[in-house]
Amino acid sequence: MKNPYFSEQNARQLALTFKSLTMQNSMEFKKELLEYIDSCNRPIYIDASFLSEIDSSGLAVLIQAKQKAKEKGIDLSVVNLRGRPKHVAEISKVFGVLTENYPR
Repeated sequence: MKNPYFSEQNARQLALTFKSLTMQNSMEFKKELLEYIDSCNRPIYIDASFLSEIDSSGLAVLIQAKQKAKEKGIDLSVVNLRGRPKHVAEISKVFGVLTENYPR
């Protein structure tokens, strides 16, 4: 079954396939993402270029996923965070945390 929240773009990058990560869908996304992390043994880069809306619950899920990946000894970074989602992450003081470990 196809995952409704993200698709693998390549061996390291997941592309979010939805425009909004908010209280309405964050718990289901969290479940899917944490299961993916459990099955993964390589760095994960979440491509958020399609994301146009995020709230504090969405940010919390991304931070929890990053912590879980770190516990497993793998890097997780959010890339291509733009527009309003980037602004929300910046004013919440988590933009640097979400994007760290991404090779530039």
